Amino acid sequence: MRRLAPTPEGASIQESSTLQAETLLQLTQHVLEVSDLQQVLDRIAQTALQLVPTAQRAVIHTLVEGRLVPRAVATVDERSKQSARMELGRGIAGRVATERRPIYVPDTAREPAFVDTGSGLRSLLVVPLMRKNRTLGTLSVGSKRLAAFSTQDEQSLNALATQAVIALEMAHLDAQASRAGELAALNELAAALSSTLDLEHILTLGIEGISHTLGGEFSLLLLTAGSNQAVDLRWVAQGSMPLPKPPADLEQCAPIAQVLSSAKPLLLNNEPADEPLLTQLSTSLSFPCYTALLVPLIARDRVLGAAAVINKLDGDLFQEDDLSLLGSMAASVAMAVENARLYAEVKGVAEELRASQARLVQSVKLAAMGKLAASIAHEINNPLQAVQSCMYLVAEAADPQDPNTRYLDIARQELDRIARIVQRMLDFYRPGDEGRRPTAVGALLDDVLTLMHKQLEQGHVQVQTDYEPDLPIVMAVADHLKQVFLNIILNALEAMPQGGLLRISTSAHQAEDGQRTVSIAFQDTGVGIPEEALDQIFDPFYSTRPGGTGLGLAVSYDIVARHGGRIEVESQVGQGSTFTVILPAKTNSGNDEGMWQDALP
Repeated sequence: MRRLAPTPEGASIQESSTLQAETLLQLTQHVLEVSDLQQVLDRIAQTALQLVPTAQRAVIHTLVEGRLVPRAVATVDERSKQSARMELGRGIAGRVATERRPIYVPDTAREPAFVDTGSGLRSLLVVPLMRKNRTLGTLSVGSKRLAAFSTQDEQSLNALATQAVIALEMAHLDAQASRAGELAALNELAAALSSTLDLEHILTLGIEGISHTLGGEFSLLLLTAGSNQAVDLRWVAQGSMPLPKPPADLEQCAPIAQVLSSAKPLLLNNEPADEPLLTQLSTSLSFPCYTALLVPLIARDRVLGAAAVINKLDGDLFQEDDLSLLGSMAASVAMAVENARLYAEVKGVAEELRASQARLVQSVKLAAMGKLAASIAHEINNPLQAVQSCMYLVAEAADPQDPNTRYLDIARQELDRIARIVQRMLDFYRPGDEGRRPTAVGALLDDVLTLMHKQLEQGHVQVQTDYEPDLPIVMAVADHLKQVFLNIILNALEAMPQGGLLRISTSAHQAEDGQRTVSIAFQDTGVGIPEEALDQIFDPFYSTRPGGTGLGLAVSYDIVARHGGRIEVESQVGQGSTFTVILPAKTNSGNDEGMWQDALP
């Protein structure tokens, strides 16, 4: 290594300076106007060959993780653009980056530190790319001539190095701004997702955030069941392109199926290795796909679904940074989805617990009312028996010709009726399975409507019936169920003082445990029940009507509960109410088939 040769003096200096100034001015404008760093670095390398006429090769190395990586190579001979990576301190460029000063090698054959890549260079000039005492890389020119460079060449190279530093700093600032924008979008999405536990809202926020941030033509967010079957899909299209149809079968959409099964992200670009998957994705969506990001939604080590962004709006290709950003956003969405599901499960358990507690409280209330009624009936029964006995004795001793004896007969009949009522009270609150027989609900409802026909007609209430054919039979005490249906219909009639419509429908259902049930729904268009009263309508002696006893629904609830069923109610003030009686269907075992044919109405 030795000092550079002095620059020739005279008119050539002035001409060279003018050319250099014009070239640098054009380069500066290019650096400021072009945002593509690679394009700018390529232009600087080409300009180096213009400003240093004796050079046949120009290379820009940038410092990446402690190594000098060639970023731009310009040569007079396009057949040789190979350039080696350098460790700090190794090779001429490595020494320049470490020592932070230019180095000139007039004869590479005499310099052991020179790394020959087969370019045939005999002289080399390298200057550092410096920014505030920080090394960003190096700029070098080489020639196949010995001692090819001068002081003027070093000055030109330093001027170009300044332009390269500006370009690198601008790219760094752009990257920081972009990263800051991505982090802001990620934080904004995370904050929005953490503010809700509604699954629909979470999916909407997720797909909108992903689509807006990553700028894809199409974005999708899907949740799957355990067998990779899509249970929820969200699709968003940007730009003028039509929204593609979602894949009918995820197993037939290889890229999505691969992400779901492997739980690993996938970056697809228009490269030979990616062509098969891109072709299958295009086929599944019925739309050409040239670049795509696909990541799994993972929470608690479970794959909940996948997110994908397809085709960039600007026509560019997705990069690893885009895949990393989508992965971060997908992680936020997955955690929010998992939280929403856990909340729904806890809420369901809490609601079931609340319903069980309400049924228990209702049972306790009804049991207390039943015990009280039975006790009263028992106490009434004793003196009633004595009064009946006395009436029989008086009637036997009375003169049959006495016209007043007819009053004794009337009194005896009424006493007998009271005795039957008392006995029914005792039997009702101490019921067993006695008297339960296979019962056809539809026929039972027809009987009740026949009894209520006149009252419904006078109340201007129209009745519509919709009975499911082949409705299963229930085991029931027919008279008790009639009382339940009568009570509900009477309540509906009183809820429609100006008339209205009563719809009565039946249906059969089968639970996950195989238990079949029969539902009888009574839907009216009445005044409705206030929300604060819904929890009390089955309480004994509670009534929202003036003069009501508050026993009709309480007794009905108890009857249905003793048949192994339940009553559910939905109501909106001003729109009406729906009472649904749910009873267990009769199991077809033993000689049931013959009994079904004799089912009671």
